[in-house]
Amino acid sequence: MSAKKKLAKAPSRGNSLRWIFCLVCFVMLAAYVPFAAVAVALGLLPTLSIVVIDRSVEKLPTYAVGGANIAGIIPFLPDFVLHGRHIDLVHDLLGTITMFAAMFGAAAFGWVLLAIMPVVMQTFADIESKRRRDKLREQQQRLMHDWGPQVNCETKAEAR
Repeated sequence: MSAKKKLAKAPSRGNSLRWIFCLVCFVMLAAYVPFAAVAVALGLLPTLSIVVIDRSVEKLPTYAVGGANIAGIIPFLPDFVLHGRHIDLVHDLLGTITMFAAMFGAAAFGWVLLAIMPVVMQTFADIESKRRRDKLREQQQRLMHDWGPQVNCETKAEAR
């Protein structure tokens, strides 16, 4: 087994520190505002599922879905932190479908980004390569005009 494969399988220390940091933040949130922790745990279900499912080394689906999912949760956190001690307000917040639609919709947007971005980037790469090809052909035409058809590789191949 090559050293590169061994490095890919070994868990990095930075990754475990990141998980510990997230766990400590969640415990602190649960200690201060327990209902906010429940809302965050419910809102992060798409991210937690993709963390379990994603086995790639780069973890691109995890970053795309997780980042979008966290962006969908953040607008609701101030309400939980400011009013999280009153059970009636928490019940009203957790009972609204718009909150969960925003959280899960943001995660769905992460999936859409993950599916569409390779196609978009390939399209831009194709456009750029066509532009570069046209520019080189234009330069070739100028050279043929200045120096004659002898500089064209295609005419030399046809002459043989």
